[in-house]
Amino acid sequence: MKTKILILFFILCLFNVAFAQEYEGESTKVRYTQVKYPARLVVENLKFIEPSGNRALDEGETGTIEFDLKNNGRGDGFGISVLLTPLSSSKNLVFTSTTNIPSVASGKTQHLSLSFRAESDVQSLKREFRISITEQNGFDLTPFIFSFETQSFVPPALRMEKMAVDDRAYQEGITEADGNGNSIIEKTEGIVVTCYIQNFGQGDAENVKVKIKVLTDDANLNCPDRDKVFEFSKIEAGDYKPVKFYFLTNARYSRSDIPISLEISEKTGRFGANIPLALKVGQQVENVVSVKVDKIDTKKNVEVKKIEEIEELSDVDKNFPKTSLDGSNTLAIIIGIEQYKNAPSANFADRDAKTFYQYAKNTFNIPESNIFYCINDGATQGEFSKLFGADGWISRRITENVTDVMIFYSGHGAPDPKTQKGFIIPYDGDPNYPSTNVSLDEMFNSLANLKAKNVTVFLDACFSGTGRANDMLVSGTKAQIRINIAALTSKLTVFSSSSGTEYSNAYDKEKHGLFTYFLLKGLQNSKQLTIQQLFDYILENLKKETKILGKTQTPTLQTNEKERIILKK
Repeated sequence: MKTKILILFFILCLFNVAFAQEYEGESTKVRYTQVKYPARLVVENLKFIEPSGNRALDEGETGTIEFDLKNNGRGDGFGISVLLTPLSSSKNLVFTSTTNIPSVASGKTQHLSLSFRAESDVQSLKREFRISITEQNGFDLTPFIFSFETQSFVPPALRMEKMAVDDRAYQEGITEADGNGNSIIEKTEGIVVTCYIQNFGQGDAENVKVKIKVLTDDANLNCPDRDKVFEFSKIEAGDYKPVKFYFLTNARYSRSDIPISLEISEKTGRFGANIPLALKVGQQVENVVSVKVDKIDTKKNVEVKKIEEIEELSDVDKNFPKTSLDGSNTLAIIIGIEQYKNAPSANFADRDAKTFYQYAKNTFNIPESNIFYCINDGATQGEFSKLFGADGWISRRITENVTDVMIFYSGHGAPDPKTQKGFIIPYDGDPNYPSTNVSLDEMFNSLANLKAKNVTVFLDACFSGTGRANDMLVSGTKAQIRINIAALTSKLTVFSSSSGTEYSNAYDKEKHGLFTYFLLKGLQNSKQLTIQQLFDYILENLKKETKILGKTQTPTLQTNEKERIILKK
């Protein structure tokens, strides 16, 4: 009987698991639902919290951006995603790009805490992040910018430059010394030594430990404080702490030196010291009564460095051109993936996207709410599906024959060796498994069906199976992919960074993709540009530069709108 019950229970468990899996699978297909009332999400009590209280995130610290996400609407909010995307350097910062919230009911508040950890060698600079909060039924917030500073580690410099002895006659409650008071270390005296550990660096020393080390086993030297450890939570820059210990020698002590040293350590383990005290029998040392130790001025002035010094900005990364363009009816999708989960890095791809984002805002005058922007681990296969789906981010914002769509992608592409079709590789895609990637055919078909006024696509990616550093992405292939969109729609224009079996180069000199650099340079230098003029500029300059670099890269343009004006000032 027990066996039958167990079997029945097992079958029911399997049924429940299967039902849950089926339900989950079905629920993921229905991304948008009809709702009776709107959700109205707002952000309140936004603040940055870090542990040291200096209003910056120091090396090794973990801080948080905290805020309340409140729903003031009559309807519940579902499928909420919080996307953090850096607008400046994120080097040596560890954070989670995407935070998902199942729901926030009407009238309720969800408290969010987004953590950042500063790794070793973090630089002192301002960090800017774009925070985008989306809701599955389209009740999104307008993205906003949040910034904080990181502080590079300023090292301490722990030294002992002053030492005093006390060899006065013993007085209870006044001194433990037992000598004649002449400030000379002599045999048979009990000596109290005070060492002043001072921080001569510009950075504070934390968790400082000072250990008394006696470097002899001679029984004629007795140090009751042998191996004693003195602990100080902090020695600030310029400040000092006294370390006091006692020793004595008898008449049989035959050495002239007193081999005692200080072993100093601090929080990081990098700026300690081992200091021999060089005490000698018969040596006169400054008396503890007359020694004077002052806190010193270390001229502590830790500046927040300009980001230009850290990232070595290219000329296209600043002085974004201002234009008279009206971008209020333009959607911009900007994606850059440098670091991949299953593929080699695409050098400078995230930086390409960061800079194009600035051109979208400052040159094309596209409102923040019309920009979809993500880089690296924020650009998953799921995000691409959300973008280009039949009821996706783009299609829900299109006004037929009114809205322009501009897409910029920098990262890896790959071919399917069997079908010779091209794919974009999302962060979590695998070049050797086409099903994990984003089909170019499907993407272009989706764009063709949008009924947008115009669609302009910039692809800084190659589809030869080779990466920016000429590293192989797809095993055993050199497939030749040609992007053919002419038959799809006359409104679709595609700039592609390379053709045939070429690979798209990184431009180490300017810290960008080679194609992206000359794309941005063309936008920066021109007062008015047609589609054809912009392409001609890119092509001409790419030819010159690749010849100098000894490489090959031929961009392509496919359009039926060569004379369409893309830029005017």
